[in-house]
Amino acid sequence: MHDVVAHDRDQALRIAELLYRMALDNDGPHEGDEPDMWYFYDAIDIAADGIYGDEEQLIDEMLQFLKAHSAQSES
Repeated sequence: MHDVVAHDRDQALRIAELLYRMALDNDGPHEGDEPDMWYFYDAIDIAADGIYGDEEQLIDEMLQFLKAHSAQSES
């Protein structure tokens, strides 16, 4: 997921939606990650609509989250 967004930031909302769906299914990488996973989808969607927030900053935050969890799953 990290690589997809890192190479094409236009895919961020799609990946955020996947994270959201994973969280709904309690399929987070670690217990307690679900709130972050829910947050990205709503926050990026609202920012993309120009309602509130900085879309690029939120995508950067999601990339950090994905990178941290990608590194943990590779260990």
